[in-house]
Amino acid sequence: MHMVFRPRSRVLAGIFFVVAVTAQDPSMAAGILTPAALASTAPTTIAAIALDYNHMQYLLTTETASAHFRYIVVQDYWHENVPALRAKYPDSKILVYKNVAATNSDCSADPYQSSGISYCYANATHPEWFLHSTAAGHPRLTFCDYSYLSAMDIGNVDYQRRWAGAVIHAMRRSGFDGVMMDDTNLYPGHCMDGQILEYSDAEYRQATVAFIHAVGPSIMSAGYVAMPNVGLATWDSAQTDAARDVALHVSVYNREFFVRWEEGSALFTGATWSTSWP
Repeated sequence: MHMVFRPRSRVLAGIFFVVAVTAQDPSMAAGILTPAALASTAPTTIAAIALDYNHMQYLLTTETASAHFRYIVVQDYWHENVPALRAKYPDSKILVYKNVAATNSDCSADPYQSSGISYCYANATHPEWFLHSTAAGHPRLTFCDYSYLSAMDIGNVDYQRRWAGAVIHAMRRSGFDGVMMDDTNLYPGHCMDGQILEYSDAEYRQATVAFIHAVGPSIMSAGYVAMPNVGLATWDSAQTDAARDVALHVSVYNREFFVRWEEGSALFTGATWSTSWP
């Protein structure tokens, strides 16, 4: 089964329809999946990512029940809508959105936060899980584009175990079928390149792969879908090799910025499109 994801911006402006690449596809594992190959096959999956109230209401009240979504991704704090979504879209897998690499400093949604680990829990009990800047005083790192998100040490084995356990608990508690794992990045990004005290950029990539090696199989063995949203520079061979490795340890592989850089920008064409793999 071939699926190709249409990328989304972090602040979504509507319902986004997603086509994806399954991790277990042998051509993906071999690194030979091409745009031409996909063009010859009809898409088998369309998914909707609905991360705010308006998106959720669109799915519940405006979108027709005949829409065939393989996956619907929603925030954990919209968990009360899962039964209604399942009733309207009985063939869809309902996935919860969780951030892998950061935690939200606003704890008002706990225990239904958008990150795998609550900021307040980590801050109180595991300060070693936070990453720090190389700047003077080594303050904790936050995303430059989302300052409320604190960067977490995804290479920390205890963090990996706790993240997997907390997300599995959330899925079981609220009736989700799996998780979309955002910010599964093979370079730090968010203005953190070269700025992490604990890791070089190459070491951060290795930490991300280690996280997926630990967490992906744990989620799948518990009976849930593991869908990372993978950020990488496709012109960097070390990152593309790491992406293929990631794809072998999850249920579904989603490549962020697959057909354009952000919602509203031009679709990739020509050489830009041909190098937008994997």
